[in-house]
Amino acid sequence: LARLQRAARVLEEELLPHESEEQQTVYPILESMLAGENPTGPLIHTHGEIRRLSRLFSRCVAQLPPTGPSTEDLREIHRLLYGLHAILTLHFAQEDELYSLLAA
Repeated sequence: LARLQRAARVLEEELLPHESEEQQTVYPILESMLAGENPTGPLIHTHGEIRRLSRLFSRCVAQLPPTGPSTEDLREIHRLLYGLHAILTLHFAQEDELYSLLAA
């Protein structure tokens, strides 16, 4: 249970603030450098999905009983974590592609 709570804290206290700051500071610069191409649109959409899945995961963990997760809880936790893994993998690949365009 403590490891799940720690994972939820990392998402809420580190990942989500990072995504928000990136969207407010870095993305406007990218948009000005690649004007007219909406280069950050897909990244902004994945940020929304990262936020949604992170909050669902945090809520799920917060509602767990002190005795720990049930089999059903574990299925939901796995589903949310697999979803987060998939969307984060996609998001990082999108960022890498965008930054490689700028480096070229």
